[in-house]
Amino acid sequence: MLATMKKIYLFVLPLLFVLQGADAQVLQLKPEQVRGLGIATESVDDGLNGMFKRLPARVEVPAGQIQSVVTTLDGVLEAVLVAPGMPVRKGQTVARIVAPQSLDLQLAHAEASARAAQARAALKRDAQLYAEGIIPQSRLELTRTAAQEAAARLTSSERALTLSGATPGRMEAVLGLKSRIDGIVLEQTVAAGEHVTAGSAVARIGRLAPLWLEIQVPQQIAAQTKLGDKVSAPAFGASGKIIAVGRALDAATQNVMLRAEIVEGAARLSPGQLVEADLQSSSAAGHAVPARALARDGDKTFVFIAGGDAKAPSFEARPVKLVGQAGDTFFVDGVKRGERIAVQGVAGLKAMLVGGGE
Repeated sequence: MLATMKKIYLFVLPLLFVLQGADAQVLQLKPEQVRGLGIATESVDDGLNGMFKRLPARVEVPAGQIQSVVTTLDGVLEAVLVAPGMPVRKGQTVARIVAPQSLDLQLAHAEASARAAQARAALKRDAQLYAEGIIPQSRLELTRTAAQEAAARLTSSERALTLSGATPGRMEAVLGLKSRIDGIVLEQTVAAGEHVTAGSAVARIGRLAPLWLEIQVPQQIAAQTKLGDKVSAPAFGASGKIIAVGRALDAATQNVMLRAEIVEGAARLSPGQLVEADLQSSSAAGHAVPARALARDGDKTFVFIAGGDAKAPSFEARPVKLVGQAGDTFFVDGVKRGERIAVQGVAGLKAMLVGGGE
C-alpha cells in the first residue's frame, strides 16, 4: 500500500512545471508522465494539412469499361465457359446458346448473297450493253440501283449473323457468345440449361484499369474539394485524383459523392470493395487537425505543441483560430508545418493546464 502511494506521489507532484509566457503556457513533463497519460502526437507535415482521412469509399468499375454479353436470339443456354473473377480476352467465347432462329438467318443470308451476285452480274452486262449503244442510260441506272439495294440487303444479313454469333456460310443452331473487350468476368447472370430471350445478359465483363473510388463526404468537405485533388487508399497502396464532385445530397446521410480515378495500385482493389480513403484538399483554408487534438477553455481553443526532447518533453498550449470544419476535422490558424501536435492524452494535458500543474 505504501509503495503504491509512493509511486502515485512521484508521478503527480514533482514531475510537472507550468511555465507562463506572454502568448502561451508550456507544460514541462517527465517521460513517465507522457506514457502514463497515453500522449501521442502527429506531425502537421504527416498529413494534417488539408488531409481528410479514413473517408468511407466504394470501388467501382467505370461505366465505359463494362460490357454485357447478350444474346440477340431466343434459345437455351447450352454452356457457360467462364465464371466470376476469370480473365477473358477480346473475341473469347464465354457461352454457347442453342438458337434455332439462327438457321433462318443463315437462309436469309444465303438468299441475299445469291441475289447480290445476280445483281452484280446484271449490272456488268447492262454496262457493256450501254457502252455498245444497245440499251438506254435509264435502263443502266435501274440495274445499278437494283445492284445497290441487293448489296445493302447482303450487308444487313451479314451484320445480323455477326450480332447473333453465327458464322456466315455455316448452317448451325449452336452459337458462341463472345467478349468484345479484354477484362475480368464481374458477374454470371444465367446458368447452363436456362431459357433466354433476345436481349438477355449472360455475363458482365469489366476492364479493371483504371478504377473509380466513390467517396461519401459531408458537404463541408465537398465544398473544399477540387478536380485534381489527390486521393489514396493507403491500406492497398492505391492512389489517384478527383475527377468529379457531386452536387446531389444523399437523402439518408446528407453526404455528397466524390469520384476519384485510381490508376496507381488499381490491381490491388476489387470492384464493390469497401475501403477507407484519404483526400488531400488543395483548397482547404488553414491547417486541418482532428477534433481530438483540440482543447477548449471558455471561449478559447488551443492545441498542444510538442517540444523538448525524450528526456524532458514539453507541450505548449497554443491558442488557435477556427476557420472551418468538415466532420471530425477542423481547420485552424496558428500551427505550422513540421510542428507536432498532441492527438491523444489531450484531456490530461488540459487538466494539468487548468489546474496549474496540480
